[in-house]
Amino acid sequence: MAYLVLARKYRPQSFADMVGQEHVTRTLANAIAHDRVHHAYLFCGVRGLGKTTAARILAKCLVCEEGPTPTPCGTCAQCEAVATGNSVDVVEIDGASNNSVDDVRSLREKVHYLPQSARRKIYIIDEVHMLTASAFNALLKTLEEPPPHVTFLFATTDPHKVLPTIMSRVSRLDFRPASDATLTAHLKHILACENVMVEDDGLEILARCAENSIRDSLTLLDKVIAFADQPEHITTSEVRTILGQADRFMVAELVAAVFKRDAQATLTRFASLCEQAHNLPRLAVAILQHFRDLAVLKACGDAEVLLSMGESLRTCLRAQAQSVETITVSQHFDRFSHTVDRLDDSRAPRLALEMGLLDLVYAEPLTPIGELIDELRAGGQSASNAPATDASPSNSTPSNNATSELAPAESPLSRVATTGGSETVASTTSTSGPVAPTAFSPTASTPTAEPTPAPDTATPPADPELTNELWNMLNPPAPNGASPESDEAGNAPPLTPTTRPSPATSTKPRTIAVVDDTEHRVPPPAVPNGDPPRGPTRDRLDWRELEPIRAWEAFLGRVQNEDAMLYAILVELGLAQLETGHLRLACPCESFTRQQLRPGSDASARLQELLSRHLGGAFELSWVDTAASQAQLPSVAQLQHRREADHRARLYTEARQHPQLVALLHAFSGTLEKVEPTSSRPNAGELAPTA
Repeated sequence: MAYLVLARKYRPQSFADMVGQEHVTRTLANAIAHDRVHHAYLFCGVRGLGKTTAARILAKCLVCEEGPTPTPCGTCAQCEAVATGNSVDVVEIDGASNNSVDDVRSLREKVHYLPQSARRKIYIIDEVHMLTASAFNALLKTLEEPPPHVTFLFATTDPHKVLPTIMSRVSRLDFRPASDATLTAHLKHILACENVMVEDDGLEILARCAENSIRDSLTLLDKVIAFADQPEHITTSEVRTILGQADRFMVAELVAAVFKRDAQATLTRFASLCEQAHNLPRLAVAILQHFRDLAVLKACGDAEVLLSMGESLRTCLRAQAQSVETITVSQHFDRFSHTVDRLDDSRAPRLALEMGLLDLVYAEPLTPIGELIDELRAGGQSASNAPATDASPSNSTPSNNATSELAPAESPLSRVATTGGSETVASTTSTSGPVAPTAFSPTASTPTAEPTPAPDTATPPADPELTNELWNMLNPPAPNGASPESDEAGNAPPLTPTTRPSPATSTKPRTIAVVDDTEHRVPPPAVPNGDPPRGPTRDRLDWRELEPIRAWEAFLGRVQNEDAMLYAILVELGLAQLETGHLRLACPCESFTRQQLRPGSDASARLQELLSRHLGGAFELSWVDTAASQAQLPSVAQLQHRREADHRARLYTEARQHPQLVALLHAFSGTLEKVEPTSSRPNAGELAPTA
């Protein structure tokens, strides 16, 4: 007699034999007991949980000669026929190979025939999601109103592929994945029946490799028994060898080497694990799971429910968890999970894992921004509370202790009070490291070596008090809450030195954002006769007193507020002529815009309406078959782009010549990279119109 695999030998024959699906078995048993059996059931869940088995058991319950009963006898002719698959009234159909509309039509013709020997006629369709849309639609009417003697039982691993119209006609039951503890207990029961013994750690490895599937756990157990030299006593080492699983203690040693930032030990232990574990994806998941176990221990203490492991391994993890911070474990898990996700697409998975581990070794720990702010606040407060030392009698005036506390949204180096110039945001790159606020004396000695000024900046005067004045400019003391005023020459008044940071030497570049906070704002485009910039009702434009391009731009400003779609079309068109009763625009004849503004179109009628309302009278629209040109036939979009470019260039020039920004760049050995205007757009009247 051929060997019968464990998954078939120990297939459940009643609801009581099913493992880990009590919610399903209880629902079906109560439905039978109360005579409330649905005419169609859909069993959903991942592979190997017993969906098809549950359908067969339910079929036996319905056709048993002693039933319908939730506990079929299993000995009558009907139960034996269902168990062996020979029943003519319980029909099993493979949805993957019988998925066409013709197959469903054939089934639909047969359902009307009465059962031959059983009480009911039952159709079990496995992998029902493989049916085509046409097949599903052909089944709809029969599924909604089947004959009274027919019951449909569907099973699928992908319920999202089943049509919603089918889902609304069936009773859905979801099978839950089996936990590792459930699988371990089930395997122990089967091993006792087979007179086979596997060590507890080996059973845990089996359960973990089964990935919550009962059938997979029995299939793996078959493999382990066949590999073992002595099935009466199978060791954990044998289980690990045949399943390609890494020793979790060796994984713990590997992770410990990562935490110690020892690259050589990390690669050496990883090589040993690769020799032991032939399945690299499983090894990667084992490392990832170790990080997860450490995080659970750090967060929950002894979480025995969450962690499935022996006491010796738990003790090892406790010791390792005490020597590492939670944030470090979390960051390592996040970094390594990206490596694991890319492993399937990698042509060299071992190299990818090695580089991922080296990335963990050399990864700098990240500090949450909230903790950084708290540290800077604490440092600023301690520096401001430290007494300042007066080195000369001339500085007898009491200084104002300005606090260097940092707000979360703004650093002490983020705002510079200046006079004149436009409002700018300057981004600089500095070669100096982070600054630490410390108490500073006005007469303290200057640095021994002056930093070399950046090429973009003018060299500031060699003043021993330059850094003092710079820090006070960045943090001006204001006793009454008012900002310091500038003198007539536009220079900031000298301020009493307070606390300043002491720049530390570092080679890492950093960005300093400086905001010019003067009241220079670019005014909005002026409209003649005091017209408001927005609003549905306005007076007509006195456009004849303006240059044609300015009149066209003012008109488009009103179009933008009333019809954004039309504005998007017109803003790219070049203006060739704007006179009383005539408008001539530049656009290629085959373009999409010309098609939109063709005579009789909605866009053309809307344009005539707005021209009549804002400019007065009717305008004849004609075309120049060429694209807009900034030199001769400019569009409003080109003018706006040119203004923005000129505005940026002017602000960059002003920023390079700004005395305080020059001093800031010199103090931090930085260079000016770019200048961003904070205003959205320069004034339309700042530039002369293009001829």
